[in-house]
Amino acid sequence: MTTMFRRGLLIIGLLGTAGIVSAQSPATLANNSGNPMADYWKNPDFVKDFLGTYGFKTEVEPKFLNPEEVQFYNGLVEIIGDQPEEAAKQLEGRVTGDSSAILDFALATLKLQLGENKEAIKYLEIATAKFPNYLRAWQNLGLAKLQEGDYPKAAEALSKAVGLGGANSSLYGMLGFAMISQEHYISAEAAYKNAVLLDAKNLEWKLGLVKCYVAQSKFDEAIRLLDEVLESDPENDKMWDYQARIFMQTENFKKAAVNFEILRRMEKASSSQLLTLGDVYMMQGSQTLALEAYLGGIAAKGGSENLERALRTASLLSSRGSFEDASALLNQLQNEHEASLTGEQKAQIWKLEAKADLAQDRGEKAAETLEKVIAANPLDGEALILTGDYFAGIDEREKAEFRYERAAKISGHEANAWVKHARLLVQHQKYVKALELLTKAQKLDPRESVQRYIEAVQRVAGS
Repeated sequence: MTTMFRRGLLIIGLLGTAGIVSAQSPATLANNSGNPMADYWKNPDFVKDFLGTYGFKTEVEPKFLNPEEVQFYNGLVEIIGDQPEEAAKQLEGRVTGDSSAILDFALATLKLQLGENKEAIKYLEIATAKFPNYLRAWQNLGLAKLQEGDYPKAAEALSKAVGLGGANSSLYGMLGFAMISQEHYISAEAAYKNAVLLDAKNLEWKLGLVKCYVAQSKFDEAIRLLDEVLESDPENDKMWDYQARIFMQTENFKKAAVNFEILRRMEKASSSQLLTLGDVYMMQGSQTLALEAYLGGIAAKGGSENLERALRTASLLSSRGSFEDASALLNQLQNEHEASLTGEQKAQIWKLEAKADLAQDRGEKAAETLEKVIAANPLDGEALILTGDYFAGIDEREKAEFRYERAAKISGHEANAWVKHARLLVQHQKYVKALELLTKAQKLDPRESVQRYIEAVQRVAGS
């Protein structure tokens, strides 16, 4: 929106209704060396429009108060294109409480060109106070307020400009943005509809209208409007993505998958979008397709920015018992982004690999991996507990207890370590000590499953 704000400010500012500089980019206009605005001051139509000597709407435009002001303006023409700072300085010396609002407006416009937004707002407010029906001043004031993030004041100024007859697509679009920024969705919808009506090709206004629909849960209207946009602009990857997100919000996962697949076939799918496609396939129960999308997301450009998300996905697959898929994902992560992985992320990968190995009776391999984690971080409670599980599984009681006891001293792992240790003690009929540990665990982290286990141990101990 910033680019559009600046463009609008320059168009409405110096040119009024002529629109001569609209094709210039903000970056070009801001370039002080070889300022392109200098060429416009050689254009007689531009000069006439800036001076207000023709096409004057007397009901919404002030006049010069005397011939001296006109003469002063004519003198500014000589320098304003090449020396906007000097022109602004001369205007500052000329503006008074009794001078024409045109002077304040001209000074504000130069301040906008120079990037002095707050100063511009000050002079625009003076101009509108001197001449309350000053259409162009209200327009510029609204746009300047938008740049400052003062959306209530921006909406007020832009609404005033609309009321004075300055309605055009840009004005309605900016008013829509000011309204939606305040979560006034009904008002924003009305403004954006007018903007789209006056400029049906402007995608920004259509996207603003889509956002209003979504905010009001008018999902069908939003999807239909996006269908219209995509019909005329099928290569617009942002709109395919936005529609896919709406499909997901309405739980229409099949259509969301179609949109993301279109992006993939267009070779425009980002790492994040491919990972989301994987999530969509998982929700549909298509795990093979999900894995393909996940692997593509990791390999895609920007995959290093989504490592945590990919790790969470691998953890989910592991928790579901899909160890082969989880391993494929972890291998892809390490192959593609080894240099980007932090020490903590490497530890997460090793622990996930160890869990898979433990579940598939590859205990020795799991233990070796876990010892690497513990060597790198002796306070990794999860790795200590997993290692304890391995030793408990091969009936190495002392080694298992040692790991559980170490884990129990690490904040956040106490309760789980006590429960694991207690289960090992129960296997060896050490009920009193087991109940002591279970009671401590339940007090620290109450769980229904632990409570049931306590009651079961108590019955066995009392029999």
